[in-house]
Amino acid sequence: MAHVFVGRRMATLRDLTGEPDSPYEIVLCAERPRYVLPAGADLGELQPLKTLVEADTVMIPGVEDPLASRSEDVLNSLRAAHDVGARMVSYCGGAFLLAQAGVLDGRLATTHWLLTRSSRRRSRRCG
Repeated sequence: MAHVFVGRRMATLRDLTGEPDSPYEIVLCAERPRYVLPAGADLGELQPLKTLVEADTVMIPGVEDPLASRSEDVLNSLRAAHDVGARMVSYCGGAFLLAQAGVLDGRLATTHWLLTRSSRRRSRRCG
């Protein structure tokens, strides 16, 4: 079974969509065991970052402040998942976390159009 690490508990896509034959299991991982989004949504219990190395696919969502520096724990966990062969996916400003972790070095990447200039200035090793 393929794992996608974006959900708050070990859940299958079937739990989310009702599709009976989903190959995905969705898991949310974070630095803290619980996280409440700025809009107030509580994501529930989260798995530790070390869980990322078990993923086939790691998805990095858009983040509140994409240009902010991230903790070494987050960056090391992203590097570790990448090093063991996880597919790395981001959208919007989530690409900045992958760039900070160095997993985009020597690769082409895209981000939200409002962030392209910042991306070029901050990620010179990423094309």
